[in-house]
Amino acid sequence: MWRVVGEQITADFMAFMADAVDMALPPGEAVTMMLRAYLAFWKARPLAFRFNLWRRLDGLQDERVSRSEQMTQPVVALMQRAQDTGFIRDDLPPGLAAIMGGALVQFWLDSQLEIRAALAVTGDEGLSDEDAIGHIVRLLRAPSLRADAP
Repeated sequence: MWRVVGEQITADFMAFMADAVDMALPPGEAVTMMLRAYLAFWKARPLAFRFNLWRRLDGLQDERVSRSEQMTQPVVALMQRAQDTGFIRDDLPPGLAAIMGGALVQFWLDSQLEIRAALAVTGDEGLSDEDAIGHIVRLLRAPSLRADAP
């Protein structure tokens, strides 16, 4: 049952992302679109998001490897293209840039209490999802491009 549910979530995710991200766009636009879509998919499916977290923490090793290979290949290829055009910083391997972007989106989704508490320390107001995506993109961007991130 665990595998069947997990495989369905992965299939739904892959189909959603394929429809949501236009890989023909310039790489910088596609990266931003991909992060927005990634956030939108999991935000709209909180139970699937929770299940996916369980899979990462408690899943069988072979299942994790298979899922990781299937899900990360297109993202890493996009990050490589974005790096080749100078959009993504070149001091990160493209695979690490992909994982870092996804991890920050996941943290945004599952750590709102901690984020609000950290922002409150300095009196900063809450951030929107779009603000969060903009900050993530700026962290991944090449230094010369950071000022004009979405």
